[in-house]
Amino acid sequence: MTLRELKAMNKEIKRLLRKIERLRSASVNISPTISSDGVSSSSHDKMAANVAEIIDCEQKLSKLRSIRDYYLDKLSIEDDTENCIWLHVSRGYSWRKIAITTDGRPDTADSIKKRCHRHEWK
Repeated sequence: MTLRELKAMNKEIKRLLRKIERLRSASVNISPTISSDGVSSSSHDKMAANVAEIIDCEQKLSKLRSIRDYYLDKLSIEDDTENCIWLHVSRGYSWRKIAITTDGRPDTADSIKKRCHRHEWK
């Protein structure tokens, strides 16, 4: 696993969360329309489709979160590079804040970022 793959996974998790929220709000805002025979089937069809898609997205979200958490748990606190990766991904720290937190020199933010992007763990 690399930092790039982990960041892509986080982006996908955020995208799925937004999609679920959008589907839920669309499901709430479905208003029935009465057809000529007096039955409203289109709103039920939309609701069923939205619910099915929400369930599918939540399953994908759960799987992605478990994979992400598995790899985050494998990061060692003793290893400086892995600790910096964990701070950046889990806590959302900027590279500059990580540089100040770890060694107190803000000019090393770019070097920490490069080191973390090159690091690969299993």
